[in-house]
Order: sequence, then C-alpha cells, then structure tokens
Amino acid sequence: MSGADVRLLEQQIYEAAVVPEKWAGVLTTLSGAARSFGTILLTAGHDRQVRSVASPRIEALWREWIAERWTERSQRAPRLLAQDRAGWLRDIDMFSHDEIEALPEYREFLAPRGLKWGAAAAIPMPTGDTVIVSMERLAAEGPFDGQTIAMLDSLYGHLARASMISGILAAERARTAVETLAAIGLPAAAITHDGMVRVTNTLFDRETRLWHTRGGDRISLHDRRADRLFHESLGGVPGPAAGRSIALQGLGTDERAVLHLIPIRGSAQDVFSQTALIAVLTRASARPVPAPPLLRALFDLAPAEAEIASDLAAGISVAEIAVRRRSTVQTVRSHLKSIMHKTGCGRQPELVRMLASLSIPAAPAS
Repeated sequence: MSGADVRLLEQQIYEAAVVPEKWAGVLTTLSGAARSFGTILLTAGHDRQVRSVASPRIEALWREWIAERWTERSQRAPRLLAQDRAGWLRDIDMFSHDEIEALPEYREFLAPRGLKWGAAAAIPMPTGDTVIVSMERLAAEGPFDGQTIAMLDSLYGHLARASMISGILAAERARTAVETLAAIGLPAAAITHDGMVRVTNTLFDRETRLWHTRGGDRISLHDRRADRLFHESLGGVPGPAAGRSIALQGLGTDERAVLHLIPIRGSAQDVFSQTALIAVLTRASARPVPAPPLLRALFDLAPAEAEIASDLAAGISVAEIAVRRRSTVQTVRSHLKSIMHKTGCGRQPELVRMLASLSIPAAPAS
C-alpha cells in the first residue's frame, strides 16, 4: 500500500467518525490493503452487549459467529485484551501452533470455512467500552507478515481517535434526543441494555413517583408488574431491546402513566452507542381517546382487541360493546383478558386510566 493510499485511508477513517455509515467502506478498504477476507469493528462494554459493523464479504460469517455464541466462547478476545498492546497482534503471536489446532473456534468454526489466520487490535475507550478491530485471512493466504502489521500499526492511532470521536457523537445524539422530547413536553431517558440510565431530561427527573434508581444507576419502576415487563423488554444477551408500551402506577398514588420504549438499533452508528432504547413517559389527558390503529401499534393488539380497547377508553361498558359488535359478553370479556395481558394491566379501571394517558401533550408555549 503506497503512502498516498495510506493517507487516503486515514482520511476515510476520520470521515467515518462523523458519518457512521462509512465504517463498512473503511473496513472493506482496510481488508484489501491487508489482503484479508474481511474486517470487523466491534465494541463490548460492561453490559456484555456486542455492537458491530463488518465489511460486506465477511458479514454473513460474522452473523453466524454471533448466532453460535462464539463471542462468549472464544479465547481470542480475552487473549488479545490480556496483551494490553497499543497496536495489532496476530493469532500466531498470542497462541501456539498446538493451541490453534486444538481450540474449538478454529477447529469447529474457522477451519471449516477456509479461514485460519487472524489479526486484531484492541482500543480502550473513555466510556469503559473496548473497541476491537479484527480481520481474517483465508488459510491459503498464509499469516499476516511483518510489513502488513507495520502498516496496520501506523493506522492504530487514527482508528483510536476516530472511535473516540464516534463514541462522543453517539452520546451527544442520545442527549439531543431526550432534550428534544423535553421541548415538546415529554419526559424521556436514554437507557442501556442492562437498564443503566445514560441521560435523562429534567421532565423525566421529576417523575420520582414512577421510577427510581438502584445500584449502578440502573432504572427500576415502583410498579412491580411494570418493572418486570420493562426488564423483560431490555432483552437478554445478546438479544436486542424490544419496543413496547407499558402501563404503570405511581408510588403511593392512583396516578397512571405509560412508559413507551423505543429501541435504538439497525445502524452503523449503534457500534459506538451504549444506548439501547429511549424511554418516553406519557400521562392521562383530557384529549380524545386513542384510535384503534394507534392501540394496535403500541400494544400489538389484534384489530378486534384494539376496537374494544378504544370503546372502553370512551366509557362504553362491556355489555354495550357486545351489543355494538353483535357479539356476546363472554366473547368481549375473552378479548378483554387478552388486552389486559398485552398491556400489562391487572384490572379494567386500570386499563381505562392507562388508555387515557396515551395522548401526547401540546408543546409548551415559547
């Protein structure tokens, strides 16, 4: 790789720092320069979630690696991190020949796919996350040579600075999101995969009758049933957080609200973001009852369930709904039972109060 090519790659790395969608292109160029099959950039932190982007050629294999849980089983990342080196290391620098032949990740995953030679670099981040850039070579290509490692080492500092910039910008995007929601009167917080609060707006901070924090600034809801649904929505490792709306009751009060969970995923910018979801609170208002399409979207209700829920919110009784739908009271109550389960409400009055909290308030006057 010529000096001009290296400088061009450096420029591309810094462009990707502010335009995350360009990381895949950078990794493709990096793969070509090192004669590798593909390159992966990933971050892992205290929440044990792996966030990543890969060059297109290796993306399918990387998804298989994650699906088969090799990110948890492999010895490669622990061995790399144990070296504590500000630069690139080859697998043959960290493992003996016998280890490479015997370790399950090589024998069961890499070798059957024609891969054998790896090289990687670990970059510690101020947030406590670690960024790892890892590349693979086909067995027929032979191990990475010293000249290639020297070229990669010359890029290490640029990758480290770009990663730090990307992390800062990701945190700022989360902060901007919750502050924008405050501007239209909505309490909101950015939350990690394990429930840790990253940032809140002042409106969310005031809702202490609805939520509190426990060890490590992890959020909990005073309403135990809602808290269980909330933590189920965060998702297990390595699964993503799930979007949903959860009805909850305030501590020592009859007030009701709904916590809407909005997942943050599906973009290269997620690699550097610790935010799993944005949580938004809405409260009861005097506005019209929510329409069935909104209820279907928020709570995954069937069409008949959404219509019944909307009628209940309008103050129509179960018996009246049965007449209007030319159905039986028993059928309506069966639908109501399903609605209760999906919304997390325990009683019909609680459901009605929760449905009244779904209207979005008007923006405050400027």
